[in-house]
Amino acid sequence: MTRPNTPNMADDVWKQIERRGPDECWPWRGSRTSPRGRGLIGLDNQTWSVPRLVYMLTHGVIPRGGNVSRTCDNPSCCNPAHLRLSTRAEHLSDAGRKNLTVRRAKAPARKEVQAERVREYRMRRIYRPHGWFYCEECKKWLPLTELVHELRANQKGGYRHTYFCGRHGVPQS
Repeated sequence: MTRPNTPNMADDVWKQIERRGPDECWPWRGSRTSPRGRGLIGLDNQTWSVPRLVYMLTHGVIPRGGNVSRTCDNPSCCNPAHLRLSTRAEHLSDAGRKNLTVRRAKAPARKEVQAERVREYRMRRIYRPHGWFYCEECKKWLPLTELVHELRANQKGGYRHTYFCGRHGVPQS
């Protein structure tokens, strides 16, 4: 990775780092806009990770595919003694071993959600038997004699037709 080419770049970076003892963490005092609290800085119309930048300033260029890991696990630490070069696989296994990864709930596949919506639409609108309606509370077809119809405001400022049977009373929005 190439180094940013800004005059006085090193001064801009070092003056936002609180330097302490050689074995202590040196916290970044600048912007922490990273989701995990890591310092970020804008140079040469690019956003740079501060630990990567500090590593490049003290150890040289990072090879292609290289990651910068911390031995202290403090996201704001910029002490060059705490930074080490690692591969992506080492970085991820280290983070997993130390329980530093964020697990996200898996969302249903878009095709599955779309297919379910299409089935629901067809059931309610296209294949409606004459004299019957689909109750959204009971989730079944009922005769029109039990129909209660309501217009509800939606978020876009329009209205949505809601059909339900009188057995439930007015359903809650």
